[in-house]
Amino acid sequence: MSAHLLSIPEKMHTLQDDLESIFWVLLYTVMCYVGYNITLEDRLQTVEDIFFQYSHQNGKSQGGAGKRGFVSYCLSRFRIPDNVPLTKLLWGFEGIVAHFHDFMNRIVHQARNILLKDQNATIPDAIRTTSLKLADSLEQFEIRNHDAIENLFTNALSQKTWPKNDKAFDYFAKALSKRKLAEIEASKEGRKAAKRVKGNK
Repeated sequence: MSAHLLSIPEKMHTLQDDLESIFWVLLYTVMCYVGYNITLEDRLQTVEDIFFQYSHQNGKSQGGAGKRGFVSYCLSRFRIPDNVPLTKLLWGFEGIVAHFHDFMNRIVHQARNILLKDQNATIPDAIRTTSLKLADSLEQFEIRNHDAIENLFTNALSQKTWPKNDKAFDYFAKALSKRKLAEIEASKEGRKAAKRVKGNK
C-alpha cells in the first residue's frame, strides 16, 4: 500500500497509490529473498521498520512513516551485489516514488491549511479540494500513468548482465529463526540468573 494511504486512511485511493504499491511489493520481495549488502538482523529490522510500522492516533491505526523514511534516506545505500539490473530498477523506481511523495507532501500541507481555516472541513474534503487544485501539476510526474514504470521493467529485463542460477532464498525466515534462537538463549540465561539470585538469598 502507498505511504500516504497508510498515513491518511481517509485519502481517496488513486491510480498513483496502486503504482506506488508495485514498488513496495518489489522491494519486499527483494528484501526477503535476494542477497544484498546487509546482515540478517539488519535485514529483519529494516523489513519491520518499513512494512510493519504503525501507530494509533485518535482511535485509528496509521502507518507510512517507515516507507517515506526509506524512500527519502535509505535506498541510496541499498545495492544488490552482482545484480546491476535489479539495483538500477529499484533506484529508478524509487526516484519516481520519491518525486510523487514531494507532490503529495504539498497536497497534505495545503489540506492542513484548509482544516485550520475551516473548522467544519473534513480531512477527505480538504485532501480532495487540494488534489483537484493541483491536478494539472500531476502531469509533470512520471507516476501520472504506468508508462515510465513499464519502461523501467522493460529496460531492466532486457539487460544481459542478470546473474545466472540466482535461486531465491528465504532470508527473512532465516533471520526470524536466528532472532528466536537468540531470544530463547537469552530467556535460558535469564532463568539461570534468577535461580542464582534466589539461591544466594
